[in-house]
Amino acid sequence: MRNATESLIRQYNMATVPGACSTIESLLRKSHFGPFLRSFSLNMNSYSPQMTKKRTQNSFPSLRLLFSDKLLGIVFAAMLLLAGCGTGQSVVQSDGSAKSDVLSNESASTLGSGTGLSESGGEIEVISADESGFGDIYSSFAQEMAISTDADIAAEASKLPPIEYLYTISGGNDAIASDVPTWVTGERFIRFLQPSGFDFYNGDLYILDSARRTMFRYQPNGEKLIAVLDLGVYTRANVESIVFGDKGYYFISEPMSSRILKFNAQNVLVDVYKDSANLANPKKLHYDDRQGKLYVSDSVYGRIIVISKSGKLLYALGKRGTAKGEFIRISDFIINHDGDVIVTDSQGKKPMQLISNDGQFLQEYSRRVLDIPGAVAVDSQQRIYVANHSDDSIRIFVDGELRWRFGGSGVEPGEFRVVTQLTVHEDKLYVLDSLNRRIQVFQIGG
Repeated sequence: MRNATESLIRQYNMATVPGACSTIESLLRKSHFGPFLRSFSLNMNSYSPQMTKKRTQNSFPSLRLLFSDKLLGIVFAAMLLLAGCGTGQSVVQSDGSAKSDVLSNESASTLGSGTGLSESGGEIEVISADESGFGDIYSSFAQEMAISTDADIAAEASKLPPIEYLYTISGGNDAIASDVPTWVTGERFIRFLQPSGFDFYNGDLYILDSARRTMFRYQPNGEKLIAVLDLGVYTRANVESIVFGDKGYYFISEPMSSRILKFNAQNVLVDVYKDSANLANPKKLHYDDRQGKLYVSDSVYGRIIVISKSGKLLYALGKRGTAKGEFIRISDFIINHDGDVIVTDSQGKKPMQLISNDGQFLQEYSRRVLDIPGAVAVDSQQRIYVANHSDDSIRIFVDGELRWRFGGSGVEPGEFRVVTQLTVHEDKLYVLDSLNRRIQVFQIGG
């Protein structure tokens, strides 16, 4: 392969031009290794080979290696090194002289300080010039990386949002079993299976679990969980959202049955809202305490229906379409402190729009900052929190501009797998992390 590469270089007169190798090195540094090494130093796991274990249909494990596509730059560099542009290799100049560069020990130390963690206990592993095989190219990249790493880390730190992880709610201690001596029944922890929605009332958290077909009341003091409603008695399909109104009344949406259930404070069904002409797939619910109105999003008709206390349909906000104030598939919406409505649209041309309470278009957000938006919430400072499904992050907007983002795909605290609801309550952000079957709670800073 070396002879073929040398022939190719000679064909294009690369070796006859003085400084050709340094030019190639510079191009590699700019196009491949510079960003690669800087990213590698900031996030080791992103570019380290990872071993994953999957089972086939016969239950036999199979192993495969996952590599970053940026390692293709290393392959190209290796070809050039074989042609003579690396350490200990001679490149024929136009005058027939030979040039040889050797990586110094000082450069090797610099290289070792930024390469990353070893597989044994997280110690830094220093790689010498002979072992690395990249010679002066790798050394110069390492020096560039060492200079820029501190600046990059400082830049990343400045992007940290005013959010602090507090705790996770993945279930609770069965209140009935907890009231009985543990030597009789033992402590019984009930874990959520498919949490779909939640809301607050009188300091307690009410959570819908579609798989258990139960509504729980979660008491933060003692972390007790009480089953307060058997959804299987009243529903025919999965429920999606719950919201509390006046005097303990609450509403539950049942999208597949095209209806909304209304219960009183004693958990008795008192009304059912159903209108095939206007409610095809009711999903997200919000109650405006100031106006005493129930807002319902419909993902089929692409609009928000406003219902009075008595259950009368008053008017609709938006319609299905791609123009301003129109939507294709509403993911979620929230009413801000000015009474305007923030709407996310997972499939529409405009991923998020701000409309007035009478449906007038006010503002839009582009796909450059939101590609697949989901749940949305707003805090007391009018900061907007939006879940982005493409990377499982939560993005924070201030005055219409993307300011911060946090999270990402995973199962660790602060990581998410499909966020389906965001709620701000008493300066805390509650995140329904649906596929991880939990609610994560974050403290909101100033």
